[in-house]
Amino acid sequence: MTQNLHNKKNRRTERQHYVSQFYLRGFTNAVGRLFCFDKVSVKSYPTSTEAAAQEPNFYEIPSGSLEGVEVPVNVIENALASIERMWAPIHADLISNADAGIISEALKRDYSPFLVIQWMRTRAYRDWMYATTQLAMQSFADELVEANFPGESVQITVGKELLPAMHAKKLLDLDEVEKMACHLIRHRWVIGINDTEHLFYTSDHPVVRRANRTLAGRPMVGILDPGVEIVFPLDSRHILLVLEREHFTDWAEHENRAVVLSQNQVRAYNSLQVMRCDKRLLCADDDFDIAREICAAHPEVRNPDRPRVLVETTPIKDMKNHMFVIALE
Repeated sequence: MTQNLHNKKNRRTERQHYVSQFYLRGFTNAVGRLFCFDKVSVKSYPTSTEAAAQEPNFYEIPSGSLEGVEVPVNVIENALASIERMWAPIHADLISNADAGIISEALKRDYSPFLVIQWMRTRAYRDWMYATTQLAMQSFADELVEANFPGESVQITVGKELLPAMHAKKLLDLDEVEKMACHLIRHRWVIGINDTEHLFYTSDHPVVRRANRTLAGRPMVGILDPGVEIVFPLDSRHILLVLEREHFTDWAEHENRAVVLSQNQVRAYNSLQVMRCDKRLLCADDDFDIAREICAAHPEVRNPDRPRVLVETTPIKDMKNHMFVIALE
């Protein structure tokens, strides 16, 4: 009996979700199902919370990734499960408080770390992290080779087998999570209410950003950038809008409150999920006309390997060149 319990405890969880099942249940229909739209194939199909937004062994850290350390199975999966148990009642409170008319500062503080973790735990974030590391190391190597061996070149490749360990380190950096959470609560928080016939989409990367300003032609989507807008559907009828304070002065009267959205606004926020998700959208209804329109108008968003970041080295007078990692979405 004891041996059986031990084996069960140490058995690897095959389906590891990068969007939690409790969250996805807010996007199910009356029979507990939801629909998935695949941007690559441009097809939709019914699915379940168990089957959606997951990959086999996604968080497992391969043997040898960390020198001298063998990481037990399910370490990250179990950590995220514990986080989800804390998050679920706070998520429900945010929705119920919005319906009641006001969101307290305490509730914003409690909720913001979970918003950061959901943003960081997905395949899209891992790919962004990989591209950032790869481009930054290549840029640094190019400068070093040019300075010491003009005319020569070198190709740098970051081993993808290291990605789960790199991702785990980010997710478990609680100081960084707390820092980002504090940045989020500096913005205006508004809950949008959807009373239209079209339900909200969510996706395999539901915390999305939109730039409302640019710098030298580049979108400003950093967490503290002027004009940044962070959008997270809470369920089929509610959406969290985190709005940079100075740019969104027109929303001041709605801060820490709920506002009923127009049909055009609901369409815009669903369109943003289409543009920013990795591969798949999810909705309680098989209602993906907007997704098909956007995929036809912007075929580049169908490519999960599309460029999401770039690295630029800008000369600054009287200083060495400085490297800047620029997010494109």
